[in-house]
Amino acid sequence: MILTGGTVLTMDAAESVAEAIALNGDRIVAVGSADEVLRHRGEDTVIVDLQGSTVMPGFVDSHAHLGGSAQGDAEQFRQVQDQALRGGITTITEMGVSPELLDQLTGFDAAGLMRMRWNTYLLYNTNCGDPVESAWFNTYAQGEDVSAHIRNEGVKLFSDGGSCGVPAVTFEYPGGYGHGDLFLAQEDLTAAVQAVQATGHQIAIHALGDRAVEETMNAIEASLGGAPNDLRHRIEHNAIVRPDMMSRYNEIGIVPTFFGSYTTCMRINAEPGRFKYVVPDELGTWEWPWRAILDANPGLAAAWHSDYPVFPDISPMAHLYGLVTRAQRAEDGSVCEPPDWLAQGAITVDEALRMMTINAAYAIFREHEIGSLEPGKLADLVILSDNPREVDPAALPDIEVMVTIIGGVVEHCADGAGALCLADGAGGPTDSTVPSGPTGIAPIGYLDFPSPDAVVSGIVGVEGWALADSGIERVEVYVDGVYVGDAVYGHPRPDVDNDYPGRAGAPNFGYVFDLDTTTLANGPHTIGVVAVARSGDAGPMIPEVLSVTVEN
Repeated sequence: MILTGGTVLTMDAAESVAEAIALNGDRIVAVGSADEVLRHRGEDTVIVDLQGSTVMPGFVDSHAHLGGSAQGDAEQFRQVQDQALRGGITTITEMGVSPELLDQLTGFDAAGLMRMRWNTYLLYNTNCGDPVESAWFNTYAQGEDVSAHIRNEGVKLFSDGGSCGVPAVTFEYPGGYGHGDLFLAQEDLTAAVQAVQATGHQIAIHALGDRAVEETMNAIEASLGGAPNDLRHRIEHNAIVRPDMMSRYNEIGIVPTFFGSYTTCMRINAEPGRFKYVVPDELGTWEWPWRAILDANPGLAAAWHSDYPVFPDISPMAHLYGLVTRAQRAEDGSVCEPPDWLAQGAITVDEALRMMTINAAYAIFREHEIGSLEPGKLADLVILSDNPREVDPAALPDIEVMVTIIGGVVEHCADGAGALCLADGAGGPTDSTVPSGPTGIAPIGYLDFPSPDAVVSGIVGVEGWALADSGIERVEVYVDGVYVGDAVYGHPRPDVDNDYPGRAGAPNFGYVFDLDTTTLANGPHTIGVVAVARSGDAGPMIPEVLSVTVEN
């Protein structure tokens, strides 16, 4: 399947923009110009005219309570999941999972109700700071698949109040709440982080107030002991941060997650009983200071989270609007404009989109498979009515998610999307499915060895895998763009067979070519591999060009 005739926001490291994208089964096989991508077309390839619409990665929500909001009810679960899919969310993170909730979620999955990628973070303590079952958080390993759609990614700990109690701050609340509620003393919080870290788990720590954020920073810093944060320990919310603390995210290596859509209407209208824990006006710039935090930490992989249903609108477009403008649309359609201190925290569209895609994927250890549109990654993407980089920021909430695709399957199709829904008879609110089996697209595969930029000598094995719907006829190897011979094809690759079941030649997808580097001059060279299918279609392996240095 090839989508062309629009704009493709890849969200790759270069933030490149493409014209077309090709999918095969549940994977992306090509991204680039229309001419480049259409070279992958086969006899049965479905071509979709985007009609000027915009494709981008599906949104990744790094912290929500979507499953818990269903309260074990299957119909309610369908409804909240549909709501997320309509917004273009393809991966959801259930933050703070109890044994009872995990049973509910795995039950929903066993019943065939899950249509998104789900991640879980198991509870260390409750939202009131009470302990959960001893070592419950260690029930599943970091990155372990709990069920077909659920992967466990870490541990959730509450360090201060919020949904229960009051966020812990260094100042005195104007409303008479003192300094808030800190659930753990510094030494106890540090010990908790160390205990979780010792089991190989990432920890995500709820910290709203500046006192809690500071103690959490201290705990993570002490636990790392100067080592890199390889487990990507996270601080959730970071709602109130003092200026003197802001540079510590990069200094320690912490991954922060930020809210998107600020409750501007509630704050400026001072609705009684709803915005209880108010920061004094003179400290307003400490609240949700995303602009200042990003400026103080160049390259910081900050991630977005909806925290649904704590914030009732899960729509990524509403959150994008909030991140970029700090304004909020009221239920009657009027706009609540932010005061100056709040507007100072706004960030750019590009920064926000990264937070909502590749950075959020990084926060859950899935950036290698989701979060950007690159060959080899999972085909999780959305088709938008407009390009968020080009519309007036005030119009961001009006951008419609026309289609949501997860693993090559259409999971949401908006009214009026028509041919964008990619299946006969699609175009209404009912779900339609893109064929997930062979589609006639050119061969796909990888060049696994040698590693990029490797220094090589003597005889070097050029190794990888390739497959095609019709089977592989031959695998050609090129050095510096010149054909040097065919690889031996047919080595067992059960790992590839597991990802692409039922393909021709399974499981023998591997290839090997012995490259004699003594015939090459010392210095830089390039290696490329092209697989040719029995149908005659040909396709380059990923990466298309691999650079090595010969030293004999």
